[in-house]
Amino acid sequence: MRSALLYLVLLAAGVAGILWVAQLGGAVEIRVGEAEVLVGLPVALLLLAVLFLVLHLLLAALAALGRLPARMRARRAARRRGEGDAALTRALVALAAGTPDSARIEVRRARKGLGDTPQTLLLAAEAERLAGRESAATEVFRQLAAMPEAR
Repeated sequence: MRSALLYLVLLAAGVAGILWVAQLGGAVEIRVGEAEVLVGLPVALLLLAVLFLVLHLLLAALAALGRLPARMRARRAARRRGEGDAALTRALVALAAGTPDSARIEVRRARKGLGDTPQTLLLAAEAERLAGRESAATEVFRQLAAMPEAR
């Protein structure tokens, strides 16, 4: 309620300011060489306000255009992370079901989406071990052991 009253007071002050400027009268004269433009003060202030608004919108549009590539990269990364998380879940289900081929496929998708994290490497090693590929599992376990955050 207080904010509504504050807005009404600000609106009334704005209208009073506009009426005061309209009663001022006067003119703004612009001369460039032989050309001369003469407009009333209220009209000149209105044109100045419109020019400010147009300039502000133009700069805001340029700033939004500058932020567009970063927002697209962030959206793409979020989509890739979501796909990686879903593949990670499917890989866990495939490992629990004892299907090493589908587990290896899903782990590959998870590693593509999430990168080589300790969780994805551990699942990759377990999927390789379950498939009977001990040398590949050993290699992935070595990669996992080399990661400081996996220790």
